[in-house]
Amino acid sequence: MTDPERWSAFPGEAPVPEADALQFNIRLGCQQAAARTVPADRAAWEARRPILKAELQAALGLDPWPERTPLKARTTGIATRGYYRVENVVFESRPRFVVTANLFLPLGQTGPFPAVVVVPGHAMVEGKNMEKYLTAQLGLVRQGFAVLAYDPIGQGERKRPGFEHPLGYGSFLVGRTNEGYIVWDTIRAIDYLCSRSEIDPSRIGLTGNSGGGENTFYTMPLDSRIKAAASCCFTCSYEAWLREGGNHCACNHMPGLARSMEQFEIVGLNAPRPYLAGNAAEDTILPIPRGARHLDQDQDHLRLLRCRRHGPRSRGTRRAWLVATPARSRLRLVRQMAPGPWRR
Repeated sequence: MTDPERWSAFPGEAPVPEADALQFNIRLGCQQAAARTVPADRAAWEARRPILKAELQAALGLDPWPERTPLKARTTGIATRGYYRVENVVFESRPRFVVTANLFLPLGQTGPFPAVVVVPGHAMVEGKNMEKYLTAQLGLVRQGFAVLAYDPIGQGERKRPGFEHPLGYGSFLVGRTNEGYIVWDTIRAIDYLCSRSEIDPSRIGLTGNSGGGENTFYTMPLDSRIKAAASCCFTCSYEAWLREGGNHCACNHMPGLARSMEQFEIVGLNAPRPYLAGNAAEDTILPIPRGARHLDQDQDHLRLLRCRRHGPRSRGTRRAWLVATPARSRLRLVRQMAPGPWRR
C-alpha cells in the first residue's frame, strides 16, 4: 500500500455509485418531493395555505420581509419611438442596491394603463434588452399595456463586479438566496409602478421566460397586487426537475424547498387569480412532458379549490396551460397563444 492510499477510505478503487454525494441528495430530494400530496379537502388546504406561504418566504431568504426603504427612483433618459415612449429608470430595491429598468408607455391612448412587469431570463450580457425579450415587451405595449422591464442581478446593466450571478452561492451563508433578491426586486418594481400616475395599480400583471418564468412563479404567491401572471419555461415539479436533470443554476436553489412543498402547492397559492404556465417542446431543461405531469397533479389541486384548468393548447412546438381561474371569470392578460412573428 502506497503512502497516499494509507489515508484513503477506498484504497485502489472508486466508491460504489450509491455512495456519490450528489446522487444521494438527488434521490433524497426526489423522495421528499414525491411525498407531497394534494390536501384531503378544502379545509385541509386552508389550514395548510398560510404555513406554505410562510415556508416559501423563508426559503427565499425573505423572512422577515426586508424594509421597504425609499426607492430613490430617477429617470435618466426618455425617448419616443412611434407608438410608445420609453423611460430609462433607476431605483433602489434596497439601500444602494440599484435596479436598472425601462418603462414603456403607450402613445395615443388614455391612461391610467394596466401594467406588466417583465423579468428576462438568463440573458447575462443583454438582460432586459435582449432582442426576443424586447420584442415581447413591445408586443404588450401594442396591446395597450405599460411595461416595466428590469435587469436581474448580474445581467445587462447590472452585470458589474459584486453583482455577478455567483452572488447566490455566497448568499446561502447569510440566509439569503439569489432568487430571493430577484423576487424582492420585482416586488419593489411593482412599488415603483404604483407610484406612477400613469399606471392603474388595480391592474398589474407579471410575466417572464426561463429565469423570468421562475421569478414569476415565486413572486406571484407572495404579492396579492399581481392580478394575473404568465410563467414560461419554468413550471414543472421539483421531483421531475431533480430526477431528470436540468440546469441547476444558483437561482434554482432555496433551502428546504423539496422537503417542504411541491410546485403544485405554490401554484395553488395564486388561486383564484389567473396563472398561465407555458412550456416548450424543445426546451431541454423544463420541456412539455415534465410540465404536463406537474399540471395533471395541479388539476386535482385546482378542483379542490373550485378553480378551472384550461388547456393544453398547442401550436407547432409550443404548448401552454391556463390554470387557477374561477369558473365565473376569464383571463384578460393573455387571451391566446402568442402570434408569431411579433411585430416591433
